[in-house]
Amino acid sequence: MRVRFWGTRGSIPVALSGAGVRQKIKRALLQANGRHFESEAAIEQFIDAELDFPTRCGYGGNSACVDIVGSADYMVCDMGSGLRWLGQQVMQEHGLHQPQVYNFFMSHVHWDHIMGFPFFPPAYIPGNTIRIHGCHSLTVLEEAFRRQQSAPCFPVHWEQLGAQITFVALQPDRCTRSMVSASKRSSSRILGILMVIVSSEMAKR
Repeated sequence: MRVRFWGTRGSIPVALSGAGVRQKIKRALLQANGRHFESEAAIEQFIDAELDFPTRCGYGGNSACVDIVGSADYMVCDMGSGLRWLGQQVMQEHGLHQPQVYNFFMSHVHWDHIMGFPFFPPAYIPGNTIRIHGCHSLTVLEEAFRRQQSAPCFPVHWEQLGAQITFVALQPDRCTRSMVSASKRSSSRILGILMVIVSSEMAKR
């Protein structure tokens, strides 16, 4: 099982500033210490082997979206702006003609946790199944997504989405059928993680 963080920031997504780019370049040049690279492959090797993670990569720019990898079905926590990047990878892996099942587990439905959904390509493709799980009432869950995907906020209305989308109410210390079916084909740890998420969020309310 692996966990991939597509977004971790709260409230608003941010891009790396010019000053931030400058700092990365400066740290890389200091680490290179004047050495000469014979080829692009040598440069790539230097980047991968010698630069620290904050210098060679980036993190924290998108709002919350966490992918739990290890199940036949997709298991994703929250739909912040990082969901757009996940959607692009999904399209590269499966294309238009390999329907998938996506289980989304919502901590809550503030805008920074749902803003990525209108930019998630699988939602527009018939044959895909999307289940949106949350501890809010089904009315609140569905209304949040429908309002976001309506005029004047967004040009594509909810009714135009091609995937089969359902909302699932969660209760503390109880698992849904989709949670169980997904975890059966992978690891019981996934089910445990989801149960902790559900219980923790219900405790806050």
